[in-house]
Amino acid sequence: MANEIDNGRSIHILLVEDNPGDRRRVELILDLTSEVYQLHTAVSIQTAYQILTAHAIHIILLDLTLPDSQGVQTIRTLHTRYPHIPIVVLTGLDDEQIVADSATAGAQDFLMKQEINASNLWRVLRYALERRKQEEELRQSQQAYRRQALELNVLNRIISTASASNDEQALLAATCYELAHFFGALRVLILFCHQGSGVVIQAGHSQNDLPPLPPPATVLAMNDQLTAVLIAQHALICPTVEGSLQQFLAVPPGSRAIIHPINLENATIGFCVVSLPQTYALAESDARLVSMVADEVALGLTKMRLNGRLQAHANELEKRVQERTQALGEANEQLQSLDKLKTKFVSDVSHELRNPITNLSLYLELLEYAKPEKHAQYIAVLRNQVRRLYSLVEDILTLSRLEHSPPDHLFQPVDLNYLIQQVIGVHTPRAQSKQIKLQFQPMSPLPPAWAEPNQITQVVTNLIDNALNYTAKGSIIVTTNLLTQNSQTDLLLCVTDTGMGIHQDDLPHIFERFYRGSHIDRKTMVGTGLGLGIVKEIVIRHNGRIHVSSTVNQGSTFTVTLPTAPQA
Repeated sequence: MANEIDNGRSIHILLVEDNPGDRRRVELILDLTSEVYQLHTAVSIQTAYQILTAHAIHIILLDLTLPDSQGVQTIRTLHTRYPHIPIVVLTGLDDEQIVADSATAGAQDFLMKQEINASNLWRVLRYALERRKQEEELRQSQQAYRRQALELNVLNRIISTASASNDEQALLAATCYELAHFFGALRVLILFCHQGSGVVIQAGHSQNDLPPLPPPATVLAMNDQLTAVLIAQHALICPTVEGSLQQFLAVPPGSRAIIHPINLENATIGFCVVSLPQTYALAESDARLVSMVADEVALGLTKMRLNGRLQAHANELEKRVQERTQALGEANEQLQSLDKLKTKFVSDVSHELRNPITNLSLYLELLEYAKPEKHAQYIAVLRNQVRRLYSLVEDILTLSRLEHSPPDHLFQPVDLNYLIQQVIGVHTPRAQSKQIKLQFQPMSPLPPAWAEPNQITQVVTNLIDNALNYTAKGSIIVTTNLLTQNSQTDLLLCVTDTGMGIHQDDLPHIFERFYRGSHIDRKTMVGTGLGLGIVKEIVIRHNGRIHVSSTVNQGSTFTVTLPTAPQA
């Protein structure tokens, strides 16, 4: 509605004001502008209701002192009855409490009568309309999300029924029930083809006040609408159910319907028919849901009929549907959080880069004016800051490469024990210099992992490097093993240290990018806060899992689960 001002269309303004002088003043101010509008005036709340009933009002200018309504209650009454029309309060009192109460009651804005001019009046009108437009867009978005959630619930319940039973009739009855309650339908029927010449009722759900259906054995000859669906092989939205089908369904004349084929093994075995009241506003989203439900019914029937021979195939199809459902849910969340994540990442990167850059600038200045005996100390600090900056940039580039490369890029069978042994050899001198016992206890033989070697090398390197950073004495033990659950075997990699441990309030955040523990000395324990984030990103891309358990002052154990390579 706010765009109507810019598009040159007339804006309908309702001025509710019983004072002739104030009313005339607002009328004159509105006439001073070139804006296109129509002004409706009311001297009481009852007159305002009559105008609101008769006209499509876009915005209300409201005086709080009327013959039949007083104060903030006037706003509350109007806002309750017409919640989608913005209200701008006109008041002669400069009272902050009135302003606050007006906003609480539902007013979009307010104007002091003695301060009204053409500029601020139209500015307030524009802002109020724009806010209302944004609220309406948000409301529509929320409605769309709610509908998607309801659709997902319907699909999930139908999928659960198909998974839990081998009873075809139970699946068809549950499908009719779910669709009938979702749409508020007159009837939902599943019709099966009968000897190639017609259809019979296989399952259904109806409103209680409808006439009874024909007996189950009654055959309906294929009419034009069913034939059209059979040929087109997609949903048909019927603004009116035609003669023979309308009589067969026993629904009132003028009823609407959505018809979708049910296909099994490359043949149409029947139809899903959703009969709706004449007043129902049909949309493409309705047909899409019926289409998805019909697909799920077909999948369920396929699973039931093929039983053991096609069990694996049916499970894979079901898995794909669940993944699609999960992807829809994740997409909804990502749409809401994408801007927030981008802003946070830019802020974190800026913050982490600023510290070493600031130190570089500071010590370069100190080096320029310092005494010669201080040069070595300042140069050492500069080198440390350059190394820190280099490490931070490399970690950021690593995350970027991970995010933009295909998930299974260069995956191959990997000898995990050999790879770990190489990383242990690189870190042994550092461990010896800190008098820490670095041990590797492999399980042998160990089946190969399905992984990208360089990425898994980085996982092991980051975990061992992290353990060395936070272990002052004692030992670090790296082990490999096998984990078998539900006939699936995975590889286990464990890195256990006797270091300082992780506080319970830090544990939920340690895999977040740029997060560093709140109980560590950041001056002596340098790091980018990206190492564990990279580890988790790589593990997830390998369809693996990572878990940490820790006790303060006793040590931590990081456990990584990776899939084994598929057998040739």
